[in-house]
Amino acid sequence: MNELKLTYEVTPEKAQAIVESIQPEIDAEKYDRSTTTLTQKDGVINLEIEAKDLTALRAAINTHVRFLAMCTKIIK
Repeated sequence: MNELKLTYEVTPEKAQAIVESIQPEIDAEKYDRSTTTLTQKDGVINLEIEAKDLTALRAAINTHVRFLAMCTKIIK
């Protein structure tokens, strides 16, 4: 299994807004080759992706890091 664990620190209010914005996308995705978990606590966002192969991992990373970047830009 291939995996990525990413930690991103912002203020608690921003972390909550980011997670609330991205979580519906994660809940809606139904992929056979990857699983994504997004949590936050005290301003620390944890993104965990597990994938069966590197191609699926890369695709999931690209998708979710873009979501994080977009939300961060909007909140600023």
